Amino acid sequence: MKNTKRVQVIYKGRVQGVGFRFIVMNIVSNLHVTGYVKNSHTGYVELVGEGLKTELEMLLRNISLEMGAYVTSSDIMWTDPLDEFSIFKIEH
Repeated sequence: MKNTKRVQVIYKGRVQGVGFRFIVMNIVSNLHVTGYVKNSHTGYVELVGEGLKTELEMLLRNISLEMGAYVTSSDIMWTDPLDEFSIFKIEH
């Protein structure tokens, strides 16, 4: 699709043990986004999402509104989608 994108975000800060992944799942439930969110072994949270760019931007904006107090930095990379996901889930 023309306006579809892939976004990968690394969230750093106090992002584990605060319900971050579950908040993301709640936000995604209202959007047409596929991909995953997961905790890393080094203390950050990784999000990979694919969908319409406007939906992905809404996802990132809502994460910032809900969880911004816990985030000290977020590294965001936009690329073309790989169409490898059918749903959005928490990965372990």
